[in-house]
Amino acid sequence: MVPLLSPIVNIAQKLILERFSPAAVLINSKHEVLYFSGPTDEFLVRPQGVPTLNLPEMVREGLRSGLRMALREAANSDRTTASINMQMRHDTDCVPVQVTITPTSGGDLGELFLVVFCYTQQPALIANDQNTDWSLVHQLEEELDATRNDLRNTTDCFEAANESLKASNEEIISINEELRALNEELESSKEELQSLNEELTVANQQLETKLSELKISNVDLANFLDSSDIATICLDKLFCIKWFTPAAQKQFNLVISDIGRLISDFTQTFGDENLIGAAEMALARQAVALYEFQTRNKHWYIRRVLPYKNRNDQISGVIVTYTDITESHLIIEVMRREISELYERRVHECTDKLHALFSALAMAEERERRTLAQHLHDDLGQMLAVIKLKVTGLEKLKIPSSLPKALHECITVIDQTNQKLHAMVFHLNPPLLYETGLVPALGCITEEMRQNYKLNIRIDDEGGLKPMDPAVNATLFRVIQELLINIAKHARVENATVTLARDDQASKLIVTVSDAGVGFDPNALPTVRRDSGFGLFSVRERLGFLGGDVTIHSHPGQGTSVILRVPLLRDENIDSKLKQGGGQ
Repeated sequence: MVPLLSPIVNIAQKLILERFSPAAVLINSKHEVLYFSGPTDEFLVRPQGVPTLNLPEMVREGLRSGLRMALREAANSDRTTASINMQMRHDTDCVPVQVTITPTSGGDLGELFLVVFCYTQQPALIANDQNTDWSLVHQLEEELDATRNDLRNTTDCFEAANESLKASNEEIISINEELRALNEELESSKEELQSLNEELTVANQQLETKLSELKISNVDLANFLDSSDIATICLDKLFCIKWFTPAAQKQFNLVISDIGRLISDFTQTFGDENLIGAAEMALARQAVALYEFQTRNKHWYIRRVLPYKNRNDQISGVIVTYTDITESHLIIEVMRREISELYERRVHECTDKLHALFSALAMAEERERRTLAQHLHDDLGQMLAVIKLKVTGLEKLKIPSSLPKALHECITVIDQTNQKLHAMVFHLNPPLLYETGLVPALGCITEEMRQNYKLNIRIDDEGGLKPMDPAVNATLFRVIQELLINIAKHARVENATVTLARDDQASKLIVTVSDAGVGFDPNALPTVRRDSGFGLFSVRERLGFLGGDVTIHSHPGQGTSVILRVPLLRDENIDSKLKQGGGQ
């Protein structure tokens, strides 16, 4: 199989370039070597010291001056190839060398130059003795030619400078003539200035008088600002500081070098972060803006921002004043605290009096209930007992056959009336409530509710003593009784639960009356009831006056739970309260 042509071509080109290409380097406009090609070691050497890629410093002895001249000519030419023959010192011999320089464009790299070195005659063909003298002489002649060219260039530069000097001399002569004409004009102006000087002298005297008056005014103003406790800062339209008073310098630690700085650099130090917005509003509305704030050092200030007008009655900035009202604010705070304490004290006193009054009213109500119940039991009960005895005695007599039935019905009605009378007496004055406590009295309620309302009540009691104020004990019993009657009438259930427990500190009794009935919306309840009973609003008021509270949890279709919290007596208050008729 015949091998591919492209690798063969690349190998052939590489061998030909290595074997036959001349020594060449590619340099930029700064004479820095960018690429080496061919046997450049025969013409270039590495100088001692700091490494360098500068081509004139790397060529062998004899080529440096000629190469510099050739590079300069190539740079000044219009991209034409330049060649120069020189003598290069090679070991002990001088060898003729031709240097060819071809300029080319390097794109982003700028102007590039290809420098090619080649021997015009091989070093071995030159005799050591004869050729050495000829080479030195030829080299010296070429160096002399180069020196002549440098001198010629220098002479041309001097001639050009001389022509420039001649032109400058002519310009100086024309300027001198113009100055002479100006001098004449100045002489005439001098006379006018003398007359103006006399007028200015008079005006100066008047200005000195005004200046002295202005100094007096400035001194008065400075004394006023020094003695004022109001910190004042003047800002321009860009909100840079124009000036400030000593009070502002003292309160906000300003220095003279701060003039010209933006006021926003100091707003955090002032504690007035809304200053820029207030200044913009004052400039837009041309109105005064007031603001009260407290700084980080606990000082209170009233900040006042108003437009600042110049002599032409034009707004050129704003004036910001800070008035320290810390002392007044402290006085107001003390007065507020005293008023608050006085109000709380009055409220506490009124609350105590109200609690005492309501407790007395509750006890008075219980006493009236006891009296009424006793009268019903002693008077009406006795009368019913006597009537029953009389009617029962009539049954033993010989009476017509139609009367026994009527007498039996009378006895039945008397028994029913007697039962209702006992129920009324129990409602008015449950004896177990005052004799044994709240829990046994609630047990009697369960039996009554089962008989009268077909409502089964379960009482969960954690046990333990529950000493309460007599008024609290009686009111709590009435409230629980009313809640159970409400369940029997409205909840549409057959079961209810009453739970009694003390809180963690044993300072309050928590009673929960709950059912799984139809529920209701607590927010839709009326504040007062038109029928008999307490009503939930009245329950809150009654327990609130006695130091308790009521919480209602209910939702339509999800049952109801009413939580009652009432205070328990402390150990030191139990004996005195129980003597007044308190419950367990």
